[in-house]
Amino acid sequence: MNKNLDYKAGEIMLIREATWDDRRALWEWYHDSLRYKTFRSRQPDKEYEQHTIWFNQLMKNPDIVLCIGIDDNLRVGCVRFDHEQEDVYHLNFFLKPLYCGREYSIHLLREAINYLNRIQTPKKIVVDVQLDSPDVAIQRMFEILGFSFVNYRGELNLEV
Repeated sequence: MNKNLDYKAGEIMLIREATWDDRRALWEWYHDSLRYKTFRSRQPDKEYEQHTIWFNQLMKNPDIVLCIGIDDNLRVGCVRFDHEQEDVYHLNFFLKPLYCGREYSIHLLREAINYLNRIQTPKKIVVDVQLDSPDVAIQRMFEILGFSFVNYRGELNLEV
């Protein structure tokens, strides 16, 4: 079965908070060989046991909201919001490698931000994107979502 994996305009991605059952999927996405070929990784590999301990701590942390994006009943990515200071959240995200380059990122982020706004009251969301050089496409995606460019020093710093 060859499903066209490109995101279709008008579709709404479902967002839910992560559960213990998501731990394996996140570990597999992070360690997917396609991810290593496409993106540089700044963190060393984590063995699954270490990942499970980390995931358990993350799930218990009241200052973290971890969202899973669902399309066609399949997990496509996750967005993590870390509550860092009064009403300021730091955003991190990644897609299952199969969905990279297919316009899923903007939809995942838009719906996750909407979800956060429904359950919390963020005044500011900050994202730092680690890049080797400025990436206009990534910067433009965040600008479409309402983020403003702050600076570039090996990271693309944006705020909304």
